[in-house]
Amino acid sequence: MISNEFIADFLEQIATLLELKQENKFKIRAYRMAAAKIREIGTTLAKITQIQELENIPGIGKSLAEKIWEIIHTQDCAFYRELVQEMPLGLLDLLRIEGLGPKRVMQLHQTLGIQDVAQLQLALNQGKLADLPGFGKKIIAKIEQGLIHAQERASRFPLYQVLELAKEIVGQLRQIPGVVQVEIAGSVRRWKETAKDLDILATGPAHLSEHVMDIFARLPQVSEVILKGSTKTTVKLRLGIQVDLRFVDPDCFGASMQYFTGSKEHNVALRTLAKAKRLKISEYGLFQINDQGSEIKIAGDQETSVYQCLGLAYIEPELRENTGEISFSQQNVLPKLITCTDIRGDLQMHTTQSDGQNTLIEMIEACQALGYEFMAVTEHSKSVYIAHGLDEQRLHQWIAEIHAAQLRYPNFTVLAGIEVDILKDGSLDLEASVLEECDVVVASIHSHLRMPYEDMTQRICDGISHPHVHILAHPTSRLINEREPIEYDFDKVLTTALKHKVALEINSHPNRLDMKDSLVRQVIEKKGLVSINTDAHSSSQLGYMYLGVHTARRGWCTPAACINTYSIEKLRQFLKKQA
Repeated sequence: MISNEFIADFLEQIATLLELKQENKFKIRAYRMAAAKIREIGTTLAKITQIQELENIPGIGKSLAEKIWEIIHTQDCAFYRELVQEMPLGLLDLLRIEGLGPKRVMQLHQTLGIQDVAQLQLALNQGKLADLPGFGKKIIAKIEQGLIHAQERASRFPLYQVLELAKEIVGQLRQIPGVVQVEIAGSVRRWKETAKDLDILATGPAHLSEHVMDIFARLPQVSEVILKGSTKTTVKLRLGIQVDLRFVDPDCFGASMQYFTGSKEHNVALRTLAKAKRLKISEYGLFQINDQGSEIKIAGDQETSVYQCLGLAYIEPELRENTGEISFSQQNVLPKLITCTDIRGDLQMHTTQSDGQNTLIEMIEACQALGYEFMAVTEHSKSVYIAHGLDEQRLHQWIAEIHAAQLRYPNFTVLAGIEVDILKDGSLDLEASVLEECDVVVASIHSHLRMPYEDMTQRICDGISHPHVHILAHPTSRLINEREPIEYDFDKVLTTALKHKVALEINSHPNRLDMKDSLVRQVIEKKGLVSINTDAHSSSQLGYMYLGVHTARRGWCTPAACINTYSIEKLRQFLKKQA
């Protein structure tokens, strides 16, 4: 059964191909909005039995419903194939390169015959772009840099995309009668922001292994079987990622989970530790080596026992990067990492008042359904005009509406806030008088992303030095596999944040996961505070919180270091710059 994500990706590709053709912008927007809607709805579209049910989904008319129905039942679409005949698929890869939009891509295609990344690289090497109108030295330099980044990203897939597919596959394999356990391993289990491949382990009676491999190789997500054996099969999914499925004996499942979770550096360090203790560790177990050189198995069925027999406290998968976790484990001083159950509220989200898809009341009730105690509504400010950002007058009126809505929910706290832009000169996009009315002020950068290093540093420091700012949102403005982070002196910004009692956000949106784990750890080590938020633009996106929590865990974040774990009383103290 194909996933909603698969259908949404198909529609996104159609929209992009239409964009290359420079089709009607409303038609393009309809496909993108349909894709966004499909990602958000809880119903699995592949289970729908009547095409009319698709037409009942807001934003999906008869024509789109027919194409979605076709995708569901054939994993293909005739309209898509027609577009591909007109527009080579390689042009989609060009659009992922910074500096190249649809118009420039089509210009390259029509004037130089460029159809893919390799041909673009050749044209750059030969200096052909310099002869084209509109391709000055700065643009060409930007494209060259963007090409380098694109090539680095080409073999890696965003965590959320891989995770959704992994869950589907694991769910299908768990339904096989007799299978005891199926789990995700590898970098996805460590919650790395991108994955090069996917590792899955299964266990059960040995006689089932070939049957499990047969079913795995025939899953609808599979586009190619690379290697098929009785205990290991390697396939490529339609997404393009490679998946290894291993069927292991129950008595070594724990050791296999440890080994195939990695990281490589963590495992090397464990092997060194084991050797010093006259032990041997592998995917088959942990073995004691006696004086005669014989191996006696002492652990393997449970992952926890492998660490215990090495003299270590259990190390959570997110920490297994050989960045000090083994030493901390030996001393039994590993941090108690934050969990999703520690989160009491979400402090950045948007409603229909700016560019969100749900009303204020709908967002409040969705937060309550998640068991939260508080939330903050933070619409965009006026400079983000494309998102219908609020000016001073609209914000003043909106705050009054939020306060009025609060009266309907006496046991739940709705904080009135704003996501205010830090402008190019470091000033804020709204007057201080209206910011003072807000409970929460989230400062962010959405424009002029390629300023000089020193200027960007000063810009951010000036912005978060404003007395009404509480949180710096998505601190590096990156988009995973799409846009590189802005460049500035993070240590200087962190020092400024500490001085002015500003928390740095971990943005949970799957395209961002910003701050990344290494920056989170810098904040934690300097006793700073983080705020884990979804930046939700719909009620369903509130569910992204777990991605931010796992990013925080990779950065060694504890509940005490995250303001979203505070009681409302303690949070109000923080917002008054008293905490």
